[in-house]
Amino acid sequence: MANTQINLQNVVLSFPHLFATRTVDGGKPKYSAALLIPKSDTATIKAINDAVEAAKKTKWGANVPNLKPTPLRDGLDATVNGRAPIASEADYMVLSSSNHQKPAVVGRDGHVSMEQDLFYAGAIVNARISVYAYNGDMSKGIAFGLEGVQFSRDAARLDSRPDPSAMFGAISDDDQDMLG
Repeated sequence: MANTQINLQNVVLSFPHLFATRTVDGGKPKYSAALLIPKSDTATIKAINDAVEAAKKTKWGANVPNLKPTPLRDGLDATVNGRAPIASEADYMVLSSSNHQKPAVVGRDGHVSMEQDLFYAGAIVNARISVYAYNGDMSKGIAFGLEGVQFSRDAARLDSRPDPSAMFGAISDDDQDMLG
């Protein structure tokens, strides 16, 4: 199976399942993430679309069959999964990626990271995806394999969770003594 690898720089991580698999609609367990690419990053979007077209040509030549929708969509598209658009996705193209094998997960230093707290919805990351065409039993299409994710920097959370340090203050020794 021919595929093209693309490195995505400074994209927003959303719906991350990087440390444990998730099953959707009774399918096989997968690691997955949505990667939000700013619509203004036309070079990256073009590279992805070019890779999609190349995968189609490699797999099917001039006879491209009816395919499932490509897992790169406009963040304002309300037709995906029958749900309303999410406000945080409005200025982005949303790339859905997954893999049955655990993707490489690394910190800023390039070394493997087990710090799950770094990889939250909203974190800015670099990611490597593979673009490939498939012939399934029930459908044919293009998919994005999630090969690896690197933490780049913190940004506003997308999941509305408060910063843990804002929830609780430090406990002083005097407070501890009052509790007995």
